[in-house]
Amino acid sequence: MDQKPKNALETAIDHYKNGFYDFSITELKKILVGDPSNAKAHYQLSLALEKKGSQDNEKAFYILALAEAKQALKSTKVFSKEMHQQMINLYEKNDQLDIAIADYKKRQALEPGNQFYADCVKQITALSACKIPPQVSTGESKKGGMIWWLIFIFIAGAILLVTLLLLSKNYAAKLHS
Repeated sequence: MDQKPKNALETAIDHYKNGFYDFSITELKKILVGDPSNAKAHYQLSLALEKKGSQDNEKAFYILALAEAKQALKSTKVFSKEMHQQMINLYEKNDQLDIAIADYKKRQALEPGNQFYADCVKQITALSACKIPPQVSTGESKKGGMIWWLIFIFIAGAILLVTLLLLSKNYAAKLHS
């Protein structure tokens, strides 16, 4: 690796550490144009996109981050637990734990002796079990909610009316005395 790309990567990492995610993302994309198989740049871009998504509350960044995490794993020749953990975190943020389970079961089948993949399947399954499924709204519950809302408005209106009547009565009594 020559000095310029290394410095660009260090600059991008510094931007990331200092919370300048847009600058980090821009630098990392420039690096990947020149070296598309740079696993460190893909991994760092995945981290920066994830932070940007959290900062902007924008889920689209998580989708991009997951793609970069996958590319980082494809590009590296070194097994990295951190990269796998990043990918699992992003699967979770993208509500794709079912896809993550299938992915890691496939990895486990290809490398049956790799205990790490078995542990990943257990971790993802546990995460999936902890997720609360979204509640589906039915017309019945909407009607029930509307009825309670109308009752609330009626009671609040009655209380307000009584309060105004009492206040006006007290005010009228003070004027006459």
